[in-house]
Amino acid sequence: MDNITTEVKKLISENLSSSDFHGVPANFTGLDNGKYGFIIDWEKVNSNYIRIAQKNLDIIKTRQETRDKLQSIQVGDYLIRKNGKSSRVTYNLGDSVQDGGGRGSFYLSKSGGASYSGGLDSPVSLKNIQKTGNKKPAYFWIFSQDYSGGNRGVNFELSVNVWEEK
Repeated sequence: MDNITTEVKKLISENLSSSDFHGVPANFTGLDNGKYGFIIDWEKVNSNYIRIAQKNLDIIKTRQETRDKLQSIQVGDYLIRKNGKSSRVTYNLGDSVQDGGGRGSFYLSKSGGASYSGGLDSPVSLKNIQKTGNKKPAYFWIFSQDYSGGNRGVNFELSVNVWEEK
């Protein structure tokens, strides 16, 4: 299909385990880099999968735009500690934040905020945090097409703010 954008291909390719993309024609095989993965036959991809992927991309774009308007540190942003350790903010306590979100899961909500599931490090006072002005890519997920349910997660990357401990 000629009308499949790079963004749609990337979203589908990275989310074959989501129930909305289970029927995408793909073969598990050896790849050029010596690893194994799925090769999708894009000529046989049903237009419904493209429509679903585009709807998800629209949801993601809207949430990124909403998140970009938020001025304060957010769950999912990166925090560089005084010791140089960099990890993602995992919880906002109001006057402080916790980080440590290396292998956890970040759900991106309609408000642009995020919720985290995973381990937490000790809190850092907001008084001791400043924005660096830099951004860094970070993984989040949403429910495909905004319908909750098992195996409906869609993973993607967003650009988030980087903060540092003073």
